[in-house]
Amino acid sequence: MKEPWEWEEEDIVRLVSDAEIEGISLEFKSCEAITKDGWKRDLAKNVSAFANSAGGTIIYGVIENRDTHAAERIDEGFDPKELNIETLEQVIASHIQRKIDGIICKPVDLNHTNPGRVVYLIHIPESTRAPHMADHRFYKRQQFSVTYMEEYEVRERYRRETFPGKEIVEAWRDDAINPLISVLEEEQKTLQDKRWTWNRSYREFSGLSKLTDSSQFSANKEDFIDRHRNIVELLRQHDDTAKQVNEAGCELFEQLSTTPFIRDMFRKLTAEKELQTLIAENPNRFRSDVPKEVFAELFPAHENEQERLDTFAEWSINGFSPANAPAFVTFWNAAKYSFYSLVQYPPLSEYRKVVEEARRKLLETNQRLIDELKSIRRDLSEKHNIAPQAPQRLGHFERQPFFS
Repeated sequence: MKEPWEWEEEDIVRLVSDAEIEGISLEFKSCEAITKDGWKRDLAKNVSAFANSAGGTIIYGVIENRDTHAAERIDEGFDPKELNIETLEQVIASHIQRKIDGIICKPVDLNHTNPGRVVYLIHIPESTRAPHMADHRFYKRQQFSVTYMEEYEVRERYRRETFPGKEIVEAWRDDAINPLISVLEEEQKTLQDKRWTWNRSYREFSGLSKLTDSSQFSANKEDFIDRHRNIVELLRQHDDTAKQVNEAGCELFEQLSTTPFIRDMFRKLTAEKELQTLIAENPNRFRSDVPKEVFAELFPAHENEQERLDTFAEWSINGFSPANAPAFVTFWNAAKYSFYSLVQYPPLSEYRKVVEEARRKLLETNQRLIDELKSIRRDLSEKHNIAPQAPQRLGHFERQPFFS
């Protein structure tokens, strides 16, 4: 996955085609925004706000929908002979007090969209030297806007130059780093397990976590993430990939539960002849030896056929049944390989492969996040002379399920 500062024209086009929504780390600006009166002050305000917050990217030359904040279309672009990178860099340097390190200003050629024109991409990292002032004020980035920093926020930013101390690092370890590692390692075990956990009611795989729900953050966890921009991006990548796993699972389930193959399989396995054979091979497992009455014992009258097929589709994906009624266990043990085979061979096996690939990508994303968290923990432990683990509860971080 490309970093924002690596984006080229096709990436900008994709942002528009996907109707990407701007947010805490991404902002779209029309060409007019950088040519109208006061644009230099506006540029400095936006750049300093990102630096004072969690960092982000501004794209000048993309028009957003004002109602949805989604990228709507690429603007006409800029003539690089009239406005160049050097001018933008000079404005940023001269209008923001305390230099911001690591800013990347980049022209993106519109070779196909509007040859000869460019859009300008400005990537601002979260600053370790914040707060930064523009127009004699301190600004911060919120979801869709830039606002003034409160006085206490300015004081907190200045305080960060000498912090964190040992107590803060221990709080990060106990309330953020270790709980997050624990959740991710548990999720890794779920993903590596051959037994899948598709839940047709929630339309998701059980055991996956949503990690970017800020409403569930403790103050310590919020502080830790706020100071580690790379973790923010990895958490977002995790949730995006987990969402892809669930979306692939939904597609597999929809295809399987509505295919004629599963309907034909169900009707075949519950036909009178098949049930008679099942009864004969499993004496005393059913209340009756009459196929019609055994069918009624297995399948309640209030369920229609599609509801039954949905159940078997879920069990076919997972490869097991949670049913424990003796009669149904007997039926499932005789039928499970027939149902399970539906997702092992074409055409439905292709949908299963998509899920498997998404799960593989999530495993890789998880491992990168675990490695980065352990690296940060190791560095903090060595710097502040604290143990990587603490003999206490893991803290406030809890798994948030992906409800569709």
